[in-house]
Amino acid sequence: MKKILRTIFLIGIMSLSSIILTGCGDDLILVTGVDLYTNEIHANVNDTVDLAYKVYPSNATNKKVTFWSTDKNIADVDENGKVTVKANGEASIVVRSVDGGFEDYCKIVTNIDPDAISWQYGDKITKVVGESYTGISSMALNQITKLKVSFLQNGVESDIVTNKNVKFSSSNPANIQVINESEGIIKARHDAIIEGDRAFSDITATLETKSGVLTTTCRVYITKCSSQENLFVQYVDGGSNVLKDRNGSETIYLTASSPDPVEFYCFISNETNEILTDYNIEITNGSDGSTSNLYTINMIESNNGIHKFSLLPGDIEDTGALYINTTCSDQNGKTIRATINVTVQAEIKSVKATATTRVDNVEILIDSEIFSIDLNYFDEHDEIIQGAKRDIYFDELPSATAEYVSYYGNNQFKIKKVPADRNAEFVITGYIYVENVENSTKIEFEYVFSIRNSLESLIVSKEPKGTELPEMGISDITIPLGGSQNLYAYATTYDFSKTEPTSVAMICEDENLILWQSSSQNLFIITAQNLGDTTLVFIATDGISCIEYRVRLHIVESSAVINFYEEYDDGFKTPIDIANTYEVTGNIARVFVAVEPKAGEIIENESNIPLECSVGEIKTVVYLGNVYRYIEIDISGLET
Repeated sequence: MKKILRTIFLIGIMSLSSIILTGCGDDLILVTGVDLYTNEIHANVNDTVDLAYKVYPSNATNKKVTFWSTDKNIADVDENGKVTVKANGEASIVVRSVDGGFEDYCKIVTNIDPDAISWQYGDKITKVVGESYTGISSMALNQITKLKVSFLQNGVESDIVTNKNVKFSSSNPANIQVINESEGIIKARHDAIIEGDRAFSDITATLETKSGVLTTTCRVYITKCSSQENLFVQYVDGGSNVLKDRNGSETIYLTASSPDPVEFYCFISNETNEILTDYNIEITNGSDGSTSNLYTINMIESNNGIHKFSLLPGDIEDTGALYINTTCSDQNGKTIRATINVTVQAEIKSVKATATTRVDNVEILIDSEIFSIDLNYFDEHDEIIQGAKRDIYFDELPSATAEYVSYYGNNQFKIKKVPADRNAEFVITGYIYVENVENSTKIEFEYVFSIRNSLESLIVSKEPKGTELPEMGISDITIPLGGSQNLYAYATTYDFSKTEPTSVAMICEDENLILWQSSSQNLFIITAQNLGDTTLVFIATDGISCIEYRVRLHIVESSAVINFYEEYDDGFKTPIDIANTYEVTGNIARVFVAVEPKAGEIIENESNIPLECSVGEIKTVVYLGNVYRYIEIDISGLET
């Protein structure tokens, strides 16, 4: 109930307000907007400009406005909207209504005049010297085109020019009409010959500056129309036409580093096969110069509408484009032009095949892998040709390969299964054409590979594996100087019961510290040569993945002493002095030698620590399952 009474009260106040506003004799009409008649003005420094504006509605009670400038250093404004241009640049003048705060603005741009104008020469306009006009162009009946002007200062196109208010006009609007005088858009309506033997109109661009009026004129001829199908690019040698399908797939093949350019004719004919002469043509390799190093264009001559040019290849393999631009149009006014692929190819002498994404050229393929064949291309000096690429053709898979590999299409193959013999090799053969066309020289290749299960992990241990791999690997070992250690490295698959994918290699970061040998694909015997620390890096790869396992190695002073014994009975050792410790058989004294740890130390693989003796050979004997070392010394020459 209170909400209803409150609403009625507010409505009553609003109604009373209306009565007060309209019941005092003079109505109060609020402003709804303000508008400057001009959105942008170009002016010279020291010019003054009066800005006209309008307040809406026209019968508003309070029409007062204020003016202000976004940059008084460029353009200032007084309270009446009079603008004074002070310096080069841009500023906005803002008008704001006192009633309601409505705003509009006008951009003031300081005129920076060019000292000359010229046509933008290129595919539409050709520069002319010594005539009443500075450019020449052509267009077909009903064609619409746009002519562009460059603004120069000191003979160079300038980016700071702001006075670009060019007006275009036609000397013969009946032939060529200017349909947009500020944009330079023209249309060919008739081809009446008024002067000479060709229909034309002179299009003049005019620009008013503080220093005077600048002009430039282009003579535009009206040509006969043709069609896209009547543009021809032919080889001079043989006369075959490059533009066969006219769908952008045509390709010109050039031999890299060839000293001999390839020559072509280019021309346009009409529907009755007459060669047209009243048009201009431009042949380029792109405005951005992206293929300028791929080949060089040389315009040889133009005679009776036939334009002869040549292409000289560079020394790299790549594909670019050749652009044919003409000023001739079809009956719908569309410019006739063409783009042709240009491929520069080296002269290939041999190829070598490899599978994609291999590691270090290890040609091992993995169960269920889908792979492609890549080729390296070599020249006559057996050097790789960078960027070379050819279409690859494959022979039928041999039966021994087809059992394990299937063709997957589009230069792809798939591994179907892993052979029982992990060392079995398979082959895929094929060929390429030197110039990538079937009538050129054929070069054959073969790809030889193995098939394994995929690599999953790598483990290094001091113990050889039995029926299962060691549960934990090592990361740090210490070997006394002169000592040795056996290490076992195993590369495994995701399923340990399957064949290991590859043998393991090892490198030492400091090869001066150790000697090592690998007696099998898994065993590495490390012998300490010098004191220091280093890292042993074990590496396994399946051709796709590469796994490293690092073991830190410390080589220290020996923690052992050499003791001599008279005998080793049942493992009982009694160290005594060497002078009284020997077992004599004839003139031979036998002394047992043992490498034993110092107090509190542990020696692993004591029997592997090498010993040398200057007075006799160190031999071994096995007693009760233990290995003992001894020296036999000839004492026949010694005094008692």
